[in-house]
Amino acid sequence: MAYTVEISRANPTCFFFLIDQSGSMYDPIMGVQGNPRKADFVADAINKVIQTLITTAAKDEGIRRYYQIGALGYGNVISNPFDFIISNQELIWIDDLAQKPLRIEDREKKEPDGVGGYIKVQTKFPIWIEPVASGRTPMCDALIRTKLILEKWAQEHPYSYPPTIINFTDGEANDDGDPTAIAQEIKKISTLDGGVLVDRKSVV
Repeated sequence: MAYTVEISRANPTCFFFLIDQSGSMYDPIMGVQGNPRKADFVADAINKVIQTLITTAAKDEGIRRYYQIGALGYGNVISNPFDFIISNQELIWIDDLAQKPLRIEDREKKEPDGVGGYIKVQTKFPIWIEPVASGRTPMCDALIRTKLILEKWAQEHPYSYPPTIINFTDGEANDDGDPTAIAQEIKKISTLDGGVLVDRKSVV
C-alpha cells in the first residue's frame, strides 16, 4: 500500500527515535581507536535529523507544526531525553524543539572552495540529544513503551501520514522478550494512510 497523505498542520506526522544507551555504545565505531564513539555518532545523527525537520517546517511566518518528535533512550535506565523541554510529555512539537535546544555548539565543517579543494568554515550546531552509554540493553521494554505512545498518537491522528520509528543500536536486546515480535506488533499500528514505519540503524 502506497502512502498518499500530505503532511500538513491539519495532518501532522510523528518521528520517534529509540536510542541504545548501553555501555557498549561508549566503544569507538568499528572498534578502531580514534574513531568517534558510537554514542557520539548517534547523538550527532539525531541532532542533524531534528535540524533538518526544523528547516523543512520553517516558513515565512515561523515553524509550522508538521511534526511531533519523541525519543526514548534505553540503557541503565529508560528515559525521555526531551524532558528538559517539557517534563513528562512523550511527544514534542517541532517548533518547541527549535526554540529550546540544550545548547548550541560552534563546530567546523568542510565546504568546497570552488577550485577543487575544501575550506573549513564555522557553523552553529544545536544540541538536543546528549551521548549516553551505561548499563544493559533493555530494547524490548523501550519498544513496548513506544508501542503504547504510538497507539495513542494514531488514534488521535487517524488521517495523518503514519509515524516513523528509527532504532539506533549496536547490538541485541538483553532483557526478556523478542524485539522482532514487538516491532512487528508496532508495524500493525496504523492510520488510514497505512502502518507505522520501523527502521533499525545498526551502529557497529
